[in-house]
Amino acid sequence: QTPASEFPKAAQMVAAYKTAYGKDAAGFSVTGYDAMNVALAGIKKAIGRSKDVPSRLSVQNAIRKISYTGLSGGIKFNSVGDRVTGQLFVVQVTNDLKFKVNGTVRTKAPKA
Repeated sequence: QTPASEFPKAAQMVAAYKTAYGKDAAGFSVTGYDAMNVALAGIKKAIGRSKDVPSRLSVQNAIRKISYTGLSGGIKFNSVGDRVTGQLFVVQVTNDLKFKVNGTVRTKAPKA
């Protein structure tokens, strides 16, 4: 569980979440927000001008062509659907069950 504060671009969303719900947003809320926006962008792209319900395959193909800048950073996928780059957080759970980020690791998708 990565604290949402680890995503500097998410400050406004984190503040709005706290105002609305009276508690801090979890780190998954930031990546979940980005995932939802990527999915919606893929659906919109797959629909295009037709306004018909797109197939799963057309949404999948559309998402693979998207380059999206979200609260967690840049999001882009390769031809097989792997995220091209990512960031993993090394998190320690303390004795009082708090989460402490001890570092990050940059990742790259394998060659497609």
